[in-house]
Amino acid sequence: MAKTVSIPPPGFEGLTPDEKVQYVQDLWDYVVADASKVPVPDWHRRILDERLEEYRAAPNEGKAWPQVRDQLLRDLAERKHGRD
Repeated sequence: MAKTVSIPPPGFEGLTPDEKVQYVQDLWDYVVADASKVPVPDWHRRILDERLEEYRAAPNEGKAWPQVRDQLLRDLAERKHGRD
């Protein structure tokens, strides 16, 4: 039987928002350290299959990752400056 873990873990509430995000990231990195043991739901596989099929049908319709990343970074910078 699985052990019950308190949510949030002890001390979590005392962390800053940045520390909480880092904690969660570190926890995720720990969980996926052996990715072969992380189950992938069937619905994830179906979505990936659908997207791969769409790509194969029209490989030139998407954008390259560097373009998408740069646009996301620009959008993020604009939002950040809008809050200043």
